[in-house]
Amino acid sequence: MKKVFLLIFSLFFHCIQLPNPSLEKSTSFFYLIYSNQEGCRFLSKNSSIENEYCSAIKFGDCSSVKQEQINKNRRSKILAGLRSLALSIDQCTIDAYNEIQYINSLSESTDPFFAKKNEIPVVDSFIPLLSCEGFKNSNKMANSEFLFLDDANIYLAIFAQNSNCSLLIPLNEYERSFVSSYKKGEKLIYTARL
Repeated sequence: MKKVFLLIFSLFFHCIQLPNPSLEKSTSFFYLIYSNQEGCRFLSKNSSIENEYCSAIKFGDCSSVKQEQINKNRRSKILAGLRSLALSIDQCTIDAYNEIQYINSLSESTDPFFAKKNEIPVVDSFIPLLSCEGFKNSNKMANSEFLFLDDANIYLAIFAQNSNCSLLIPLNEYERSFVSSYKKGEKLIYTARL
């Protein structure tokens, strides 16, 4: 996809009579625009059934390699945060350690949010798809909200079994609203095909 984009851009650029255009700078500029577009289609297995989903993942992050790297970073941030929460909020100790055990039981590159929904994205199935055309867009999480998924406070507030724990976790009003929307199914990491 990137090669096709660069080839079309190069051909287009050679047809325009401009004074000494910088192909390198222009290509970098258009790649920056391209990589920040949102929409990533992928296949996922739930038991033995393969489903097709789309997410607001940026084009630049829409690959198995990049997703594995993001998942590993998310996992380490959440584990470190959960350990801290277990030590600082008494009512969250059991829930935090249960989640630590759960995350440690997953493979290193598995996204804990996907695992909680029993979905495992298929390797090499990530394909950029502008704005997830052809998929349900209602309740789809915006790319900017993906940063919340790296926060252990938000993770535990969503998945804690003890409601007192969820209430004692320090979150601002916007984060509490996000947690509430996620729990109700109003914020979805990915959506299914129409």
